[in-house]
Amino acid sequence: MQASYSFSRIISDARQFTRTTKISLAEVLFVFSHSQLTETEKMLWLFLAMHANEQFNCRFSYMQLSFCLNLSSEILHVALKRLIAMGFLDTEDLLDSFTPLALMKFCQFSVQLPLEGLLALKKAPKLSVNLPKRKPITINLLNNRLNQRS
Repeated sequence: MQASYSFSRIISDARQFTRTTKISLAEVLFVFSHSQLTETEKMLWLFLAMHANEQFNCRFSYMQLSFCLNLSSEILHVALKRLIAMGFLDTEDLLDSFTPLALMKFCQFSVQLPLEGLLALKKAPKLSVNLPKRKPITINLLNNRLNQRS
């Protein structure tokens, strides 16, 4: 009997062992090693994924995204269209004109991965839950200065 996996189940399983962020290492590795994505598209997907809620949705205006990622709205629009075409995002709120009022309109984005990404996450090895505690590091920067005399 083969279990069926949904998008949210695979992503939730991969995110189970993360420490501070909601994105798993397997997701980041898949997106950043994808050969057809540009650096702008990778950073845009990562930004949206970091701000997505439990249902993998987030709301931003073009103006907010342009400001946060330091991109023009035209470059942002092209990157969003490519991410949607390749299956990394879903939205129905893309702009068709770049008026100042339209740039302030909020768009609902649904962050997702294409089928090949879901298969990569499913095959990714599970990390151990028992992570070692971090040990504090003590660095004495003044000690060397006091011992050396000019």
